[in-house]
Amino acid sequence: MSDSDNLYDVSVLIEDLRNDQTAVRVAAMRRLTEIASILGAERTRDELIPYLFELIDSDDEVLVVMAEQLGSFLPLVGGSEYTECVLDVLEKLCTMQEVTVREAATKSILKLCDVLTPEEINEYITAAAIRMHNGEWFTSRICVCSLLPILYKVKLATGDYDTVIEMYDELCKDSMPMIRKAAISVIPDFIKVMDKESCKVILVRDLYLLVRDDQDSVRICANGSCVALASVLSEQDRVTLILPLFLELASDNSWRVRFTTVTEIGVICDLFSKEIVETKLLPEFLHLLQDPEVEVRTAAASSLSTICKYLSVRAIVEKVLTLLTDLSNDPCEHVRIGLAGDFLKLCPILGTEATEKYLLPTYTHLLVDSNTKVRLNIVSDFELIKNVMSPEQLNGNLLPALIALKSDTEWRVRQTLLLYIPRLCHQLGREALYKELRRILLDYMTDEVAAIRESAVDVLVKVLTLYGEDFAEDTVLPTAEDLLHHEKYVLRVTGVHILAKAGVQMGEEMVDSRVIPLFQVVEDDSVANIRLNVAKAMKELKDKFSAEKKESFMMPLLMKYVKDPDRDVRYFAQVALDSVHS
Repeated sequence: MSDSDNLYDVSVLIEDLRNDQTAVRVAAMRRLTEIASILGAERTRDELIPYLFELIDSDDEVLVVMAEQLGSFLPLVGGSEYTECVLDVLEKLCTMQEVTVREAATKSILKLCDVLTPEEINEYITAAAIRMHNGEWFTSRICVCSLLPILYKVKLATGDYDTVIEMYDELCKDSMPMIRKAAISVIPDFIKVMDKESCKVILVRDLYLLVRDDQDSVRICANGSCVALASVLSEQDRVTLILPLFLELASDNSWRVRFTTVTEIGVICDLFSKEIVETKLLPEFLHLLQDPEVEVRTAAASSLSTICKYLSVRAIVEKVLTLLTDLSNDPCEHVRIGLAGDFLKLCPILGTEATEKYLLPTYTHLLVDSNTKVRLNIVSDFELIKNVMSPEQLNGNLLPALIALKSDTEWRVRQTLLLYIPRLCHQLGREALYKELRRILLDYMTDEVAAIRESAVDVLVKVLTLYGEDFAEDTVLPTAEDLLHHEKYVLRVTGVHILAKAGVQMGEEMVDSRVIPLFQVVEDDSVANIRLNVAKAMKELKDKFSAEKKESFMMPLLMKYVKDPDRDVRYFAQVALDSVHS
């Protein structure tokens, strides 16, 4: 392409940067580096950069892309000696009200630092940070917070980092809460570039100041910084310097701060010994379980098992489990939902005896909770309680309550319980459920929800593999027969599905003598969908029929179906025939 063609493309793109449609301007801005490479370094500095200043009033979407592109601009303006040329635009973008624009501009400044030498960072980025720190726009001071850790790292080599620390201290005391929030949020970045002693002297001082800030929007960011700082301090320093901060945050007068603290309880507990968790953190957690704010109680109830991993069984029983009754009867459904989704994780911690004594009453109580999500959470975690209780305990205490849920009004609860049946059969033994399985599974087979009927067929087949052909004779085939005679065609379809899937697990003799007669009940059904499924079943069972039955039953049936009035029946019959001959 000739130079004139390139310049024409550039003129079109530059014109697009002023287009009325935002999407066009964004697309043109994404090609900013392409424009600069065509113009060359000198024209980019003299013409394109000044032009970008004229576009500062563009839509935020355009400015975000501009900021992103400028992070790769150093080679296009002639190298690092022209860093200020690019920084000028990025500094301006750092004053914008829109957060996404400022964040993109800050990331691009940090991207420039990746290609600059320490001396160049010290020269250009430090000067830019000082200008932004002293500027009239508070928004630029927010951006400065993210630049200070890299400046500290660079100045560490020369020992001349007092300016950086002074700026950071001033930002921690800034009159604007957004700036103080940004200051506390970069503490983890400072930790990466500071030695332990500096962290202990400098950052702990500022952290204490910010944890006691009068704005909860600042304090809400404190937990992450406390965790990061504690992770690099000695165990003794954690207890003396950081633990008091966590305790303050856990009892903060803002529910949002307490909420954030309880959601981080696992990370916080990791930092301390079990003794400290039990004597210092647990009392605060117990208060959070009884917090007047629903959101805090919900978060605490959802974190019950998290803190209990760090406690002795005695502490759990004497201090935590005494609150289970109140939590399971909490007037707020969200608290009960959180509890139901978590407290059974205590089973492996407590063991069989304590689970039966302390958790089982709450479990059976929540099984009949009025809220669907509570019941669903309880049933979904059944595996946890099943694994620590003996078959006798399950059979006597839980099974009746669980079976009652097969009539639950929420289909997801019914399905979750249904899917547990094979595991129950395996753990409880043949006698516990055998007599009731036909009635239970028939209820599921006739469920109004198609997904449950389909799952019920799969469950039936899984139980068949456990119990063998006696179960097929006693339960599977009678269930299929009941359905095949049902007036609702969808249930007759379910009956055909049972024969197709269960027949694969049966021996040839049973298929010939018991399954084929049931197919004959519906082979001429008036509903095409049933004949279609019979044709599909022939394909699945072709290897289970004896040679005699293939000739006397299967082949004549398929030959009849290939002439069926319904084209779908004809199609699947032909597919079955082709599979026989392949």
